[in-house]
Amino acid sequence: MNKNLLTVAFLLTAAILFSACRAELNKTEPVTTTTANGTTTAPPASEVKKRDNALVRVLNANNNLGTVDVYAGDQKAFEKVGFKATTAFVELPGKRTDFKVRVAGMDTSPFVAENSEGLDDGKHYTVIILPGDDNRRSDIQVLEDDLKIPANGNARVRIVHAVRDGGDIEIFAVGGKPGAMFDDVSFQEEEGYDDVDPFTGSLEVRPEGKPQAIYTIENVKFEANKAYTLVIGGRMAPPKEKSEIESVIVEDKLGN
Repeated sequence: MNKNLLTVAFLLTAAILFSACRAELNKTEPVTTTTANGTTTAPPASEVKKRDNALVRVLNANNNLGTVDVYAGDQKAFEKVGFKATTAFVELPGKRTDFKVRVAGMDTSPFVAENSEGLDDGKHYTVIILPGDDNRRSDIQVLEDDLKIPANGNARVRIVHAVRDGGDIEIFAVGGKPGAMFDDVSFQEEEGYDDVDPFTGSLEVRPEGKPQAIYTIENVKFEANKAYTLVIGGRMAPPKEKSEIESVIVEDKLGN
């Protein structure tokens, strides 16, 4: 084998080993989560997997409901989750689970949203409570959290669109690279994780294809080697009325 082929083989092997190490970190390191309400730490996924459990948290992005209780099957797994709040991860059995939402404290009232999702042992999930469409008060999405370390010193960012009557949106970094950081994000949908350059500054939320921002998120900081969930929520008002748009940023980092 010539020298060039040996070099290529070495580099490919190193890349595979590096990737494996990064994946292994996702299983053996705890996850530290920071929100506006403080910091929590979840146990390593490898430990949770041994117990045949998954790690699940709830983020309430529905300003119509106020505070909610979230059930996993018949168990009230998360209590009194306020609008814009994100719970700590808790362990739930790694199996198909029916998630159901009630307004907090109304234990005999009908559920306002339900969804069923299969949970895999050792994986992380975020249950997001979203505004409903049509005649529904609320909806649920269960997102898998891919919390591996970003490549090349990047940050990892995903977007969730929860703005009622907001249409498709784009996210722009003020003073950043030309073009949208995220585009074509539809209501009730997640724009999955993307690796981005570390960023400090403001983000503008714009209607798809239009230059005028409908909302600006100030003091945003996306740091290297961390993962972020950015939820845009609230309500887009008709012309001449004031829109009520808010945002939530959840930061996840492997390790303490």
